[in-house]
Amino acid sequence: MRIIFFSPYFSFKGSVYVFYRASVPLNLLYIANYLRKFRIDSRVFDLGILDEKDVIRKNGSVRCGISDEAIVEILTSENPEIVGISSMFTIFHSDIVEIIKTIKRFNPKIRVVVGGNHASCFPGLILESGADQVVVGEGERAFVSVAKGNKDKIINFSLMECLDEIPFPFMNPAAFRRYSHVSNPYLMRPPAAGIITSRGCPNDCIYCTVNGVWKRRWRGRSPENVVDEMFILKRDFGIREIHFLDDNVSVDRERWMGILDLMIKRRLNIKFATPMAYWTIDEEVLDKMKAAGCYRLSFGIESGDKNTRKFIGKNYPLGYGLEMIKYANKIGLWTITTNIIGFPYEDRAAIQNTIDFAKNCETDFACFFNLIPHASSRVYPYFIKEKFISENDDIMSIMNEGGCRTLHFTKDELKALQKEAYAEFIRHKIRFYLRHPFALARKIRSIEDLFYMLKLIRFGVFMTLRSLSTKVAATSKDFIYGKRQYV
Repeated sequence: MRIIFFSPYFSFKGSVYVFYRASVPLNLLYIANYLRKFRIDSRVFDLGILDEKDVIRKNGSVRCGISDEAIVEILTSENPEIVGISSMFTIFHSDIVEIIKTIKRFNPKIRVVVGGNHASCFPGLILESGADQVVVGEGERAFVSVAKGNKDKIINFSLMECLDEIPFPFMNPAAFRRYSHVSNPYLMRPPAAGIITSRGCPNDCIYCTVNGVWKRRWRGRSPENVVDEMFILKRDFGIREIHFLDDNVSVDRERWMGILDLMIKRRLNIKFATPMAYWTIDEEVLDKMKAAGCYRLSFGIESGDKNTRKFIGKNYPLGYGLEMIKYANKIGLWTITTNIIGFPYEDRAAIQNTIDFAKNCETDFACFFNLIPHASSRVYPYFIKEKFISENDDIMSIMNEGGCRTLHFTKDELKALQKEAYAEFIRHKIRFYLRHPFALARKIRSIEDLFYMLKLIRFGVFMTLRSLSTKVAATSKDFIYGKRQYV
């Protein structure tokens, strides 16, 4: 049984695009390495690219990926019986359709199996697009059954109880270096790698689509298993910085503290950054994170408005979030808050409350994202109810428009508000540092910290200039990276 997996490319219609750099296809590597436990051989191929100069412009679109001819070369060389495709993002549904067409043109007998968040949310749509089978939910055990002959159109296995049973998502070191050595201006100690230590999130935030695969269940790998992977990444792959990619890494406080304790005990000497649910931590946790090598963390605030927070399901006190951000700053961590604007009933005052909280909480940087009402989220029915979206609308077009009108704003007005939020926050930070010139000194505990701060100041100047531009950005990443996206 010859099986290969494709991590898809990403394409955009028209001349405006965000460069999507290929990242390590961890999801497919988990499945491929799990198959090997059952003596089922498979290979993972990335159809994306790492360098923007390699984008393909054709027929009014921009493809951040390899050509159809290059895909056919892979198919010719591998001659697979089954091709598995990862489909994570609804916005890129058309790419999955084109990849399926390319495979079927080459050999219509090849069985095409699609999985991932988008496929799990819309299995019928994927089947209509030409796939033979769809894996809904977790992929490891489901794909073993596919390899052993399961030809059900929709395959949906129960979630695994023990994640330690899944082999590490390692790949050939030479291939891995292509990803880990890509320059990212915000890394402290490259090369860096991502790691997933848990799956899912128990919360039920109205805008989130995690339920598409994980069903609001949270499961964590053991501390020993996690730190073993980190150790190998450092020893065998030369990794010096780790980024936690979990939806909610610290749900289990004892487990998270166990990971940090082992990192210290085994003297990993690795820097790391992570998103953080502030209601799951305290000062003791933050102290331990700092001691284990944390230098940057992101707090999911989402809204600074009381009524909006109630609507979206963030029933955690903002005051405690403020305490955690300030304490993290105090012990020398770099802090980021993430915020969302464009909820269906949100007015100008509510959005201003979010901007004001970002300014007053003393975070080092704040991100402002426009809400995209995904059809699998709990917020989507509100947009249908208010006729901001028609049930007959193409869900992909909604995703590609980068937002949706609300009770008080058009899409263009929300994009302008997003730009205004960034500009207002950046002006505030400039004034803050002029009044408190020694505020950044608390970040410096070593020569490495000093050089990192100087690098951030340089990029802060570029970001300030972008915020002064009259151009309205296509995405939040335009403010953070300019044209390029880094993973």
